[in-house]
Amino acid sequence: MDLDLLPELQICSKSKCKNVLPHDSTWKTCDRCREYDKINAAARRKRKREAQPEEPRPAPKHLVQSVHPVAPTFFLEVQRNRTIPFWIHPLLVPLDSCPPPPATAVMPVPVPLEPVNEGEMESGDEVGDGVEDDLVDTFCQQLDTRTFQERMLTHVKNIRDFCDGLEYQIQFNDYRMLTVLERNGSSFLRLADNCLSRERRENSSRSRSPTTWEKGTASAMFYRARSSSQ
Repeated sequence: MDLDLLPELQICSKSKCKNVLPHDSTWKTCDRCREYDKINAAARRKRKREAQPEEPRPAPKHLVQSVHPVAPTFFLEVQRNRTIPFWIHPLLVPLDSCPPPPATAVMPVPVPLEPVNEGEMESGDEVGDGVEDDLVDTFCQQLDTRTFQERMLTHVKNIRDFCDGLEYQIQFNDYRMLTVLERNGSSFLRLADNCLSRERRENSSRSRSPTTWEKGTASAMFYRARSSSQ
């Protein structure tokens, strides 16, 4: 037997340990010494943390508590972002800085009225009635439902005409048109399914009525269901 062909024995590098390492081991110490070193390292880290106590972290403050008071018009002028900084406005000054100058209320400048000839005025009218009527008309236009009805009826007419056109496409069996419809109109088709599903559930006596904040039909929250008799 040739002794030169025998592998050289590897011994643990710890001076007080004479354990023989496996011939294919890549470590210089044995498993027992490595485990012992891990325990000692963890104990040293623990003693180091106890010797240097961690400083108490300051309690996080809300944005309103960390800046000077702002004017009432702040929420109308502030710029909101989805990333830091979430709010941008010159009135957002930290408490450790000088407070911003007080906001002064801007008074409206009176506009002189043009003189009106007596012949142009109708009986019972006064000089200031025209300006006040314009303000009332402007406010009423914002609350007028005719704009809503016109827009809604236009959408209804277009959808009905489009549905008639889609029904006409059935005879051609063209899957390309079906693919385009399902791809480009997927959001509208989901809305229609959610609204009709919510309506069927509200008119059904067997299924549970949908809740207001239900995730599946949240897009149909403002859809008023028709009664089953209609």
